[in-house]
Amino acid sequence: MARVLFLCTLLASASVLAQDPNAVSQRDIDQAIRKGAEYLKTAPSTGGWLHPNCDELILLTMIHAGVPETNPKFDE
Repeated sequence: MARVLFLCTLLASASVLAQDPNAVSQRDIDQAIRKGAEYLKTAPSTGGWLHPNCDELILLTMIHAGVPETNPKFDE
């Protein structure tokens, strides 16, 4: 019985030690996506001499972020 208890304790502590202390949570990822989408709603269409604008990339990113197509940025 003591061996079983020891093994259970060892397995439980191993899983805690295996977790990365610098890992990013899903909540952090979702928050970053929301903040980025909020910025893109007001972002200017910029680009360099090879790419006159970035409208398609902005719209694609907003779609993937879940911004509804009723947002005025889609009409721009």
